[in-house]
Amino acid sequence: MDPLTMTKRDRAKLAVMQRLDRGEISRGAASRLLGLSLRQVYRIYGRWRALGDRGILHRSRGGH
Repeated sequence: MDPLTMTKRDRAKLAVMQRLDRGEISRGAASRLLGLSLRQVYRIYGRWRALGDRGILHRSRGGH
């Protein structure tokens, strides 16, 4: 598997998802911190839980 290259935005999402997972913040707080809708937070969090750090990356990344 190739190494992950994350942008600052990706790293910020990862940090917030980790805080959410530890119960430090709510999904609503994560939504406000990231500037995303609550629905997007649910989707990204679920994808991160299922796929690990790769789930944070935008899915169209690397496509042609």
